[in-house]
Amino acid sequence: MIAAGRPATVIYAADRLANLRDWTCLDRDGREAAAGRLGTSLEERLRLWDEDLEELSAADSELPFLGAIEVEIRELHAPPDAA
Repeated sequence: MIAAGRPATVIYAADRLANLRDWTCLDRDGREAAAGRLGTSLEERLRLWDEDLEELSAADSELPFLGAIEVEIRELHAPPDAA
């Protein structure tokens, strides 16, 4: 996707942000259940999202949505009692 150029990367980043916001609307049990339906764990999803953020940042540090993506990922990493 990154190799497809900036327009495709911006669309991907916007989609990633929308997906992360869907996940943050779920409680922790709902997040685990959603991950299970995708055949993964929440921990694995978090690692993948962290990697996505790193790759997007490396590709274009001025890419729209990076800050918002980072905030959503941080919220998903927060311990259950930190919300």
